[in-house]
Amino acid sequence: MVAAPELAGLLQQAAADYQQGSPKVNGSCVGVHVQSMEPAAAVDKLAKGWPDSSAGTRPDVWVPPSSTWASLLALRLQAGNGAGGVVTDPQGSVASSPLVVAMPRPMAQALGWPGKQPGWGDLLGLLRNPAGWGAAGHPEWGPVKLGQTTPNHSTPALQSLLGAMLFAGSGGQPLTLGTLSKRSQDIGALLAGLGGLPGPHADLPSDFLAALQRADDGGKALDFVSAAFLSEQQVWAYNHGNPGSDPATLGRHAPPKVPLAALYPSQGTLRSD
Repeated sequence: MVAAPELAGLLQQAAADYQQGSPKVNGSCVGVHVQSMEPAAAVDKLAKGWPDSSAGTRPDVWVPPSSTWASLLALRLQAGNGAGGVVTDPQGSVASSPLVVAMPRPMAQALGWPGKQPGWGDLLGLLRNPAGWGAAGHPEWGPVKLGQTTPNHSTPALQSLLGAMLFAGSGGQPLTLGTLSKRSQDIGALLAGLGGLPGPHADLPSDFLAALQRADDGGKALDFVSAAFLSEQQVWAYNHGNPGSDPATLGRHAPPKVPLAALYPSQGTLRSD
Protein backbone atom coordinates (compact mmCIF):
# COMPACT_ATOMS: atom_id res chain seq x y z
CA MET A 1 0.00 0.00 0.00
CA VAL A 2 1.23 3.48 -0.89
CA ALA A 3 -0.21 6.31 1.20
CA ALA A 4 0.26 10.05 1.52
CA PRO A 5 2.72 11.10 4.25
CA GLU A 6 -0.01 12.53 6.50
CA LEU A 7 -1.86 9.18 6.32
CA ALA A 8 1.01 6.70 6.27
CA GLY A 9 1.71 6.72 10.02
CA LEU A 10 -1.90 5.99 10.92
CA LEU A 11 -2.17 3.25 8.29
CA GLN A 12 1.12 1.68 9.43
CA GLN A 13 -0.33 1.53 12.92
CA ALA A 14 -3.55 -0.03 11.60
CA ALA A 15 -1.56 -2.55 9.53
CA ALA A 16 0.48 -3.56 12.58
CA ASP A 17 -2.73 -4.10 14.56
CA TYR A 18 -4.13 -6.16 11.69
CA GLN A 19 -1.02 -8.34 11.53
CA GLN A 20 -1.38 -9.18 15.23
CA GLY A 21 -4.17 -11.59 14.33
CA SER A 22 -2.05 -13.56 11.79
CA PRO A 23 -4.59 -12.84 9.02
CA LYS A 24 -5.27 -15.18 6.13
CA VAL A 25 -7.25 -14.83 2.90
CA ASN A 26 -8.36 -18.03 1.14
CA GLY A 27 -5.95 -19.97 3.33
CA SER A 28 -2.91 -17.86 2.47
CA CYS A 29 -1.04 -15.65 4.93
CA VAL A 30 -1.41 -11.94 4.31
CA GLY A 31 1.24 -9.28 4.83
CA VAL A 32 0.61 -5.54 4.69
CA HIS A 33 3.42 -3.07 3.99
CA VAL A 34 2.62 0.68 4.00
CA GLN A 35 4.96 3.02 2.14
CA SER A 36 4.82 6.82 2.46
CA MET A 37 4.81 8.80 -0.79
CA GLU A 38 3.65 12.26 -1.80
CA PRO A 39 0.50 12.05 -3.94
CA ALA A 40 2.02 13.90 -6.89
CA ALA A 41 4.89 11.39 -7.06
CA ALA A 42 2.44 8.49 -6.82
CA VAL A 43 0.31 9.95 -9.64
CA ASP A 44 3.38 10.23 -11.86
CA LYS A 45 4.59 6.68 -11.18
CA LEU A 46 1.16 5.07 -11.49
CA ALA A 47 0.45 6.95 -14.74
CA LYS A 48 3.67 5.50 -16.18
CA GLY A 49 2.92 1.99 -14.94
CA TRP A 50 5.43 2.13 -12.07
CA PRO A 51 8.34 1.62 -14.50
CA ASP A 52 11.10 0.86 -11.99
CA SER A 53 11.53 -0.47 -8.48
CA SER A 54 13.64 2.42 -7.16
CA ALA A 55 10.54 3.75 -5.36
CA GLY A 56 9.62 0.32 -4.02
CA THR A 57 7.26 -2.37 -5.24
CA ARG A 58 4.29 -1.36 -7.39
CA PRO A 59 1.44 -1.09 -4.90
CA ASP A 60 -1.78 -3.05 -4.83
CA VAL A 61 -3.59 -0.14 -3.15
CA TRP A 62 -3.05 3.62 -3.25
CA VAL A 63 -4.52 5.86 -0.54
CA PRO A 64 -4.17 9.53 -1.53
CA PRO A 65 -5.27 12.29 0.86
CA SER A 66 -8.11 13.27 -1.50
CA SER A 67 -9.96 11.78 -4.46
CA THR A 68 -8.85 14.95 -6.31
CA TRP A 69 -5.51 13.19 -6.86
CA ALA A 70 -7.32 10.14 -8.26
CA SER A 71 -9.08 12.46 -10.72
CA LEU A 72 -5.70 13.86 -11.80
CA LEU A 73 -4.40 10.33 -12.33
CA ALA A 74 -7.50 9.50 -14.39
CA LEU A 75 -6.83 12.54 -16.60
CA ARG A 76 -3.23 11.41 -17.11
CA LEU A 77 -4.38 7.92 -18.08
CA GLN A 78 -7.02 9.31 -20.47
CA ALA A 79 -4.35 11.44 -22.12
CA GLY A 80 -2.70 8.23 -23.25
CA ASN A 81 0.29 8.25 -20.93
CA GLY A 82 -0.87 5.44 -18.77
CA ALA A 83 -0.56 1.78 -18.18
CA GLY A 84 -3.21 -0.86 -17.96
CA GLY A 85 -4.43 -2.36 -14.74
CA VAL A 86 -4.86 0.94 -12.88
CA VAL A 87 -8.39 1.53 -11.59
CA THR A 88 -8.98 5.13 -10.49
CA ASP A 89 -12.63 4.88 -9.48
CA PRO A 90 -12.76 5.51 -5.71
CA GLN A 91 -13.17 2.26 -3.84
CA GLY A 92 -14.69 3.89 -0.75
CA SER A 93 -13.59 6.63 1.60
CA VAL A 94 -11.79 5.64 4.79
CA ALA A 95 -11.83 9.16 6.29
CA SER A 96 -12.61 12.76 5.35
CA SER A 97 -11.60 16.22 6.51
CA PRO A 98 -12.83 19.61 5.26
CA LEU A 99 -10.58 22.36 3.94
CA VAL A 100 -10.46 25.24 6.44
CA VAL A 101 -8.82 28.62 6.79
CA ALA A 102 -6.45 28.26 9.74
CA MET A 103 -5.65 31.43 11.65
CA PRO A 104 -3.88 32.14 14.95
CA ARG A 105 -6.75 32.30 17.42
CA PRO A 106 -6.40 36.05 18.35
CA MET A 107 -6.55 36.98 14.66
CA ALA A 108 -9.60 34.79 14.07
CA GLN A 109 -11.31 36.39 17.06
CA ALA A 110 -10.61 39.83 15.58
CA LEU A 111 -12.73 38.77 12.59
CA GLY A 112 -15.62 37.68 14.80
CA TRP A 113 -14.77 33.99 15.23
CA PRO A 114 -16.27 31.73 16.53
CA GLY A 115 -19.66 33.43 16.17
CA LYS A 116 -18.95 34.55 12.59
CA GLN A 117 -17.64 32.48 9.71
CA PRO A 118 -16.34 34.67 6.87
CA GLY A 119 -17.15 33.97 3.23
CA TRP A 120 -14.56 33.36 0.53
CA GLY A 121 -15.05 36.94 -0.65
CA ASP A 122 -14.43 38.28 2.89
CA LEU A 123 -11.23 36.26 3.17
CA LEU A 124 -9.93 37.30 -0.23
CA GLY A 125 -10.82 40.92 0.52
CA LEU A 126 -8.83 40.81 3.76
CA LEU A 127 -5.86 39.17 2.07
CA ARG A 128 -5.78 41.78 -0.69
CA ASN A 129 -6.47 44.87 1.45
CA PRO A 130 -3.36 47.11 1.45
CA ALA A 131 -4.25 48.29 4.98
CA GLY A 132 -3.54 44.78 6.26
CA TRP A 133 -4.69 44.10 9.79
CA GLY A 134 -5.34 47.82 10.19
CA ALA A 135 -8.60 47.18 8.32
CA ALA A 136 -9.64 44.89 11.19
CA GLY A 137 -8.55 47.28 13.94
CA HIS A 138 -5.12 45.74 14.62
CA PRO A 139 -2.46 47.74 12.76
CA GLU A 140 0.15 46.35 15.20
CA TRP A 141 -0.10 43.01 13.38
CA GLY A 142 1.09 44.55 10.13
CA PRO A 143 0.26 43.04 6.73
CA VAL A 144 -1.87 39.94 6.36
CA LYS A 145 0.56 37.08 5.75
CA LEU A 146 -0.70 34.01 3.92
CA GLY A 147 1.11 30.75 4.56
CA GLN A 148 1.29 28.91 1.26
CA THR A 149 2.20 25.41 0.23
CA THR A 150 2.80 24.03 -3.26
CA PRO A 151 -0.28 22.83 -5.22
CA ASN A 152 1.85 20.23 -7.01
CA HIS A 153 2.48 18.52 -3.66
CA SER A 154 -0.05 19.85 -1.13
CA THR A 155 -3.71 18.83 -1.05
CA PRO A 156 -4.89 21.97 0.86
CA ALA A 157 -3.02 24.19 -1.62
CA LEU A 158 -4.60 22.42 -4.59
CA GLN A 159 -8.06 22.58 -3.01
CA SER A 160 -7.71 26.24 -1.98
CA LEU A 161 -7.06 27.17 -5.62
CA LEU A 162 -10.13 25.17 -6.66
CA GLY A 163 -12.13 26.81 -3.86
CA ALA A 164 -11.07 30.31 -4.87
CA MET A 165 -12.10 29.57 -8.45
CA LEU A 166 -15.38 27.94 -7.43
CA PHE A 167 -16.57 30.46 -4.86
CA ALA A 168 -14.89 33.70 -5.88
CA GLY A 169 -13.42 33.51 -9.38
CA SER A 170 -16.57 32.20 -11.07
CA GLY A 171 -18.77 35.02 -9.77
CA GLY A 172 -21.15 32.55 -8.16
CA GLN A 173 -21.84 30.73 -11.43
CA PRO A 174 -21.30 26.97 -11.83
CA LEU A 175 -17.68 26.35 -12.77
CA THR A 176 -17.70 25.07 -16.37
CA LEU A 177 -15.36 25.42 -19.31
CA GLY A 178 -17.61 28.26 -20.50
CA THR A 179 -17.34 30.04 -17.15
CA LEU A 180 -13.57 29.62 -17.17
CA SER A 181 -13.38 31.03 -20.68
CA LYS A 182 -15.54 34.06 -19.89
CA ARG A 183 -13.80 34.86 -16.61
CA SER A 184 -10.29 33.66 -17.41
CA GLN A 185 -8.77 37.11 -16.86
CA ASP A 186 -10.51 37.55 -13.49
CA ILE A 187 -9.51 34.08 -12.35
CA GLY A 188 -5.95 34.56 -13.57
CA ALA A 189 -5.67 37.84 -11.69
CA LEU A 190 -7.12 36.21 -8.57
CA LEU A 191 -4.65 33.32 -8.59
CA ALA A 192 -1.70 35.59 -9.41
CA GLY A 193 -2.72 37.90 -6.58
CA LEU A 194 -2.85 35.05 -4.09
CA GLY A 195 0.55 33.79 -5.19
CA GLY A 196 2.11 37.23 -4.73
CA LEU A 197 0.93 37.77 -1.15
CA PRO A 198 3.52 38.06 1.64
CA GLY A 199 3.96 35.13 3.96
CA PRO A 200 5.93 31.92 4.46
CA HIS A 201 6.12 29.26 1.75
CA ALA A 202 6.72 25.52 2.03
CA ASP A 203 6.21 22.48 -0.18
CA LEU A 204 4.04 20.55 2.27
CA PRO A 205 1.66 21.44 5.12
CA SER A 206 3.82 19.44 7.55
CA ASP A 207 6.85 21.60 6.64
CA PHE A 208 4.84 24.80 7.07
CA LEU A 209 3.38 23.67 10.41
CA ALA A 210 6.80 22.60 11.72
CA ALA A 211 8.10 26.10 10.93
CA LEU A 212 5.06 27.65 12.63
CA GLN A 213 5.70 25.48 15.69
CA ARG A 214 9.28 26.79 15.87
CA ALA A 215 8.00 30.37 15.58
CA ASP A 216 5.44 29.71 18.34
CA ASP A 217 8.15 28.25 20.58
CA GLY A 218 9.98 31.57 20.19
CA GLY A 219 6.85 33.66 20.85
CA LYS A 220 6.64 34.79 17.22
CA ALA A 221 3.52 32.98 15.96
CA LEU A 222 1.59 36.20 15.22
CA ASP A 223 4.58 37.61 13.33
CA PHE A 224 5.01 34.44 11.27
CA VAL A 225 1.62 33.98 9.62
CA SER A 226 -1.95 35.34 9.57
CA ALA A 227 -3.77 32.60 7.68
CA ALA A 228 -3.20 29.37 5.81
CA PHE A 229 -5.35 26.82 4.00
CA LEU A 230 -5.17 23.46 5.78
CA SER A 231 -7.33 20.46 6.44
CA GLU A 232 -9.31 20.37 9.66
CA GLN A 233 -7.30 17.30 10.70
CA GLN A 234 -4.00 19.16 10.24
CA VAL A 235 -5.23 22.00 12.47
CA TRP A 236 -6.23 19.46 15.14
CA ALA A 237 -2.83 17.76 14.94
CA TYR A 238 -0.94 21.07 15.17
CA ASN A 239 -2.99 22.17 18.19
CA HIS A 240 -1.95 18.92 19.87
CA GLY A 241 1.75 19.66 19.26
CA ASN A 242 2.01 17.20 16.36
CA PRO A 243 2.48 19.15 13.09
CA GLY A 244 3.39 16.02 11.11
CA SER A 245 0.12 14.23 12.01
CA ASP A 246 2.06 11.03 12.78
CA PRO A 247 0.51 9.07 15.67
CA ALA A 248 4.01 7.96 16.69
CA THR A 249 5.05 11.56 17.48
CA LEU A 250 1.87 12.62 19.30
CA GLY A 251 2.71 13.85 22.80
CA ARG A 252 6.39 14.56 22.16
CA HIS A 253 5.84 18.34 21.98
CA ALA A 254 3.61 20.58 24.06
CA PRO A 255 0.57 22.21 22.44
CA PRO A 256 1.29 25.66 20.95
CA LYS A 257 1.09 28.82 23.03
CA VAL A 258 -1.04 30.37 20.25
CA PRO A 259 -3.31 27.65 18.84
CA LEU A 260 -4.88 27.78 15.41
CA ALA A 261 -8.59 28.38 14.85
CA ALA A 262 -10.35 26.62 11.98
CA LEU A 263 -12.65 28.90 9.97
CA TYR A 264 -15.22 27.33 7.64
CA PRO A 265 -16.08 29.59 4.68
CA SER A 266 -19.80 30.37 4.82
CA GLN A 267 -20.51 29.46 1.17
CA GLY A 268 -19.03 26.02 1.64
CA THR A 269 -15.69 24.33 1.24
CA LEU A 270 -13.99 21.31 -0.28
CA ARG A 271 -13.31 18.03 1.49
CA SER A 272 -10.34 15.70 1.52
CA ASP A 273 -11.73 12.17 1.33
